[in-house]
Amino acid sequence: MEEKQLDLNIFDLLSRKQILAHKTMENRWNEQSNIQISHSEWVIIDRLYEGGEQTIAEVSKIVEITRQGTHKLINKLEENLLVVTGKVESNKRNKYVKLTDLGMACYERNKALKGILEHQIQHVLGTEQFYKLKEVLADDWGL
Repeated sequence: MEEKQLDLNIFDLLSRKQILAHKTMENRWNEQSNIQISHSEWVIIDRLYEGGEQTIAEVSKIVEITRQGTHKLINKLEENLLVVTGKVESNKRNKYVKLTDLGMACYERNKALKGILEHQIQHVLGTEQFYKLKEVLADDWGL
């Protein structure tokens, strides 16, 4: 069982839980799929699923990864047939990126895995605490 670390500040507590959650999701996906996808790649897949076709520059800005880093991640996603890229007609220097049917299917499967993990967390915390946590995280913290 994980030891409570109440002596840590809220930022460190949030960061540790976020890292643990991302690692758990990444491991669960990679254990059940022959397509290995990193957390950073999932961030791009999530944004493309939500926003549809976008330029690589737009994706880079949204996911807050350098353009070079975004290109590298998109190239890997393209190798795995999860996205396709092409030239933007109005601007030949820009490239667009969009999810393939396989990319959309992977997103949906990963979303289901997130739902399972969320139910496990709810079971451990209890329903009342779980929804209180979601409410607190959704609140405007004035930052």
